[in-house]
Amino acid sequence: MQLPRGTFCAIRKNEEIAGLLLELEQSKFTGICSLSFRAGKATVVFSLGSCILAEIPGKTGDPASTGLMAMAGEKADAALSTLDATQVRLALDFNATCRTTTLTGQVVRTPPAARPAPDPAFASSPRDLDESFFESPADVTPPVKPAEVIDEK
Repeated sequence: MQLPRGTFCAIRKNEEIAGLLLELEQSKFTGICSLSFRAGKATVVFSLGSCILAEIPGKTGDPASTGLMAMAGEKADAALSTLDATQVRLALDFNATCRTTTLTGQVVRTPPAARPAPDPAFASSPRDLDESFFESPADVTPPVKPAEVIDEK
């Protein structure tokens, strides 16, 4: 991949690939994750937590993301560099064959069938929030100020 340099932000040693990718997704990371593991090296580019480019030895794009999913439990070292919006656009322009749509969220999330069903007692919908519930901002109770602490010496 041809990528802009970015701004170095961290090196992570001996991290499980799945956990690292989940953390980058959840933190809305925008930048480059260069992975080094037993089978070789991989490069993954994120934009606001979504994987947009991927490359592993011999594979790019969606096949590369599938290869990374297969290695989710392996350990790797990672170098992380952030990118700004202009750098992300350049990365996409110069690496069209590496674009991916399948990696983010599929490596580490529990499949929907394995998730427990929501408790109906706690279920709600937007219709439950009737706009007439509050007639005016005056109906909202202001937050209570904390009591002052008096230091008696």
